[in-house]
Amino acid sequence: MGTSVAEERKRPRKGENHGYNQGMVAEQPSTNGGNGARNTKGQFAKGNPGGPGNPHAKQVAKLRSLIVETVTEKDLRAVVAALVERAKAGDMVAIRELLNRLTGKPATSLDPEHLELEQRRVKVAEDRVEQEEERLWDSI
Repeated sequence: MGTSVAEERKRPRKGENHGYNQGMVAEQPSTNGGNGARNTKGQFAKGNPGGPGNPHAKQVAKLRSLIVETVTEKDLRAVVAALVERAKAGDMVAIRELLNRLTGKPATSLDPEHLELEQRRVKVAEDRVEQEEERLWDSI
């Protein structure tokens, strides 16, 4: 006779096969091409030299050097003057770029819904600093 619906829905107990990956054999983690960079658990081995780094960094550095060598102070002054003129004419993109370059990008504002929580965090941090200062002065 067939199994009941309750038996079919029964959840596997701890340690039982949950039906996932049935028939699959667990393999050892890759050792990243056998280069010794990883241990048998697939973790980075001690003394791992790290990855190759950014493959484009050398090219980008070369291009930046080229720009620095090519752009004269006079060229840069002309570009900045053009940006200032566009900003004066009301170009919002130019205004934003000019202000960001002069004063830095504005800090992100706090969400009003989380303002009270942030104020409590600051107060707790200030209290801790004050307590530590008192402790240090008392130890002198």
